[in-house]
Amino acid sequence: MGLIVFILSNFYPFLYDEPLVEFKQWIEQDSLSINYGVRTNNYATNSIQPFVQYISDTLTHTTAGFTGILSKNNFLVFFTPVVSTGNGRIYPDKKWKNKVSGGFINSGINYKSKKFSLLIGNTRVVFTTSPFNSPILSLDTPPIPMLSYTLKFGWLSITQITGYLGFYSGTLYAPDVNPSDTVDINRYLLIHRFSFRPYKNLGFGFTEIGIAGYNGGFDPAILNPIGIYYEKQFNLWNNVNIIWNFDAVLKIKKTILYANLLIDDFQYEDDPWNEPAHMGINTGIVHKLNNYTFVLEYNRFTRWVYGHFYVWQRYTYGNYPLGMEPASDFENLILKIGRGVLSFDFEYRNKGETSPFTSWPVDYTQPPGSGNSFPENNFLSGVVEKNASIRFSLLKKFNNYSLFTQAGVLYSKNHGHISGENKIFPVFLICLKGSFKIPLEEK
Repeated sequence: MGLIVFILSNFYPFLYDEPLVEFKQWIEQDSLSINYGVRTNNYATNSIQPFVQYISDTLTHTTAGFTGILSKNNFLVFFTPVVSTGNGRIYPDKKWKNKVSGGFINSGINYKSKKFSLLIGNTRVVFTTSPFNSPILSLDTPPIPMLSYTLKFGWLSITQITGYLGFYSGTLYAPDVNPSDTVDINRYLLIHRFSFRPYKNLGFGFTEIGIAGYNGGFDPAILNPIGIYYEKQFNLWNNVNIIWNFDAVLKIKKTILYANLLIDDFQYEDDPWNEPAHMGINTGIVHKLNNYTFVLEYNRFTRWVYGHFYVWQRYTYGNYPLGMEPASDFENLILKIGRGVLSFDFEYRNKGETSPFTSWPVDYTQPPGSGNSFPENNFLSGVVEKNASIRFSLLKKFNNYSLFTQAGVLYSKNHGHISGENKIFPVFLICLKGSFKIPLEEK
């Protein structure tokens, strides 16, 4: 199954079982991939893959389109135009006459060899050791104009992403803090990842993220994967929002253990504004027993993760958070059981009111003190929304088609962070996807 299909499966989400494909492959293989933390499945070559999907839970949305893939030797061109209608935060969300939206959700050029790969386009790269989501890049973000490349050196792999997050013109701080302070700046997403596999079934990863900005011009240093952004910020750059993620994967026979520790900000000493550490954890296990695959995962992210006192340095892209969905101030537990074409999913989630778009609670232009410090509560703020869902899924493949259906129920307590607002939503999803070869042989 191709990388473009995998990206789509996370984006809408198409074919929910796709995220488990790589983990099932790992379980059957003798060792982990050198570049285990970056999803780079092989593309389907020279094909057209039409699809249509309808989803209904807390939103209702219909999407149709196709993925075109053209390949020659080590080069590949891909493009995915879509049209959609409905409600909810699903890209593309700007509607023509408030009815229909459309656009290319993926397009670009990819070169891939055994030791080097290069990706240029308006697309997405999946950084994660989890089959469900990613602390580094959310699986729900719009495509980002980017240049990405990967180098492999034996047991070491290096991946670099330089993406453009658009031009920001607005208040430097949140609008209610010094609204006269404004800034005009180009925003860039910088990510480099170092994967180490000292033993064939053990992997460690370090990923550093930076949100950088330039008033004009372009700094070639942001293309360099070697070094640490934290050091460059101290010696060369102005303030950059830097996030670190440490991960580990261990494979023991038919079991895979994985964990991520995300550090947005760590307090080395007492902070005069009472600022806490901003951190998140993601941990889970995948186990295969006979014909069954079991996945259990837990996530916990503190209140101010991915946020920033400068609006343009928030870990966001337009109206979308870039980090783990649903971003900050939440915890959830996920259980998935699959056997053949059938699967069962359960999720319980607590979500506080704070998000990366929430105004920073302190004004650093003023001295610390009463009324100008971080609140004591650093987790599950305000009215906590509590959700529980149960879903049953069927993935059936026949000839050139794949049919995915899912049905279940979602219970939401304090829905929308409104105390006492309790709702039950039926869940239904159906997706039909085809794959047809394109004859491109030279005459």
